[in-house]
Amino acid sequence: MSKTHFQREKTDILILTSDGGHSVAARALETAFSSLKPSLKITTIDFITQMFSPQLNIHNRRVVLSANKYLPTLYRWYCTKIDEILARPQLRNREASFACAALHRYLAVDPPRLIIATHPVPAGAAGEMKRRGLYRGATVT
Repeated sequence: MSKTHFQREKTDILILTSDGGHSVAARALETAFSSLKPSLKITTIDFITQMFSPQLNIHNRRVVLSANKYLPTLYRWYCTKIDEILARPQLRNREASFACAALHRYLAVDPPRLIIATHPVPAGAAGEMKRRGLYRGATVT
């Protein structure tokens, strides 16, 4: 069952997502895993909204998704620039450290056996957790 709040019960699979197509993919994965093995405890959270800021998600929805719909050339340029910025190790490491800290606090209670990320920010956080030895379970993007 999907939960939208920080949970404290044992979770087998944690799906980290964000708005848009990322959350559609997350729901499809949750449905598939639940139908394969109904006893699995699956928690899906919107990483950007719950671990960072709801305002950041509102910005993403209003600006980025509108640009994609109405100004696809601008949207492609924006995505390219973001990729270039995050390709710089110091900035990528800063983002990963911030995201990793948020995820580490969440997982401190009872980490799941598997983390699935359908969005690049939580994928980076999960990878950083693994790199630092703070999470020993499996991760999938």
